[in-house]
Amino acid sequence: MLAAASALVPLAAPAQQNPFAGETLEILSSSGEGSPSNLMFAFFATALEKQLPDTRIVFRSNAGGSSALSAAMVAEAEPNGLIIGTIDMDSIIAKITGVEVYDVSEFAMLGSLGRDVDLLFASTPSGIASIAELIGRSELAVLPVRATTSGGYFQGLLVNAVLGTRIQPVTGYSTGARELAFLNGEAQLNIIGLDTAEQIIADAIGVPILKTADVDIPPRYGNPPALSSFAANPQFRWIVDYLNTALYSHILAAPKATPPDRLEALRTAFMAATVDPEMQAVSESLLALDPIPGAEIEAGIASMMAQMDSFAGGLNRALECGLKIAETGKECTQ
Repeated sequence: MLAAASALVPLAAPAQQNPFAGETLEILSSSGEGSPSNLMFAFFATALEKQLPDTRIVFRSNAGGSSALSAAMVAEAEPNGLIIGTIDMDSIIAKITGVEVYDVSEFAMLGSLGRDVDLLFASTPSGIASIAELIGRSELAVLPVRATTSGGYFQGLLVNAVLGTRIQPVTGYSTGARELAFLNGEAQLNIIGLDTAEQIIADAIGVPILKTADVDIPPRYGNPPALSSFAANPQFRWIVDYLNTALYSHILAAPKATPPDRLEALRTAFMAATVDPEMQAVSESLLALDPIPGAEIEAGIASMMAQMDSFAGGLNRALECGLKIAETGKECTQ
């Protein structure tokens, strides 16, 4: 499949057509040190540099920052294509809920390395072995997250709204702190991507109990049931459909006003870098590469944003419901 894909990916432009020749291009990350996502993008930066002759590419992690900060740095950078960065789909939810952030629709998409499959894990010390046990649990189950603008925070509350679980997202945890809290029993739950799920299972640290979207995954990841397989609160059934559409993962974007020739060069180099043999080799243990062109991502985002007028109200009600269930254990009324 990758061989076939490589035949369809245009080769990088010759050196004399590279608009970035002689310049330094920076990739800004929304993740901190030690993140598997950062490791993937560090390798990708090397592969991308091969596609832009005579261009130096520097990858910068987001030590102590936030995804909102890195997004702002990209959005407000000079639109010359020399500052690009990782953008996440959760920014759409953050914007709708009133957080002052640049959402994903406010950027020029270069491409996505794959589709994000998040697994909800229960820690071994918690004794929770299935999503059914979590649904029937009267005690709060702590889910460590970075901030109220992070994907984990939103996903925890949305799952509450759909299933009636009492997941309590607790903010202030970095990537390393989340893993430590999950390991020592301070947190009963954690949302983990496929890039680290296999090792968590092998080390018997936790068990996957739910996947947020209807995506097939290899059995070695535990193959937990999908959110759609459970009877949902009827007023929030649409959440299942939303989570099935918000799967673009490891997105790179440039400022919206990036000149067309520079944007096209970046998009071409992005897709070519995904079929670089060394990139493919290192990605095997980090991410199942499923590259998606920037134009396709923008079309998908535009379609989703066209429904925002009705979606915004429903989303706020769902988040309020999820928080109410966590704090009180009481069901939400219509």
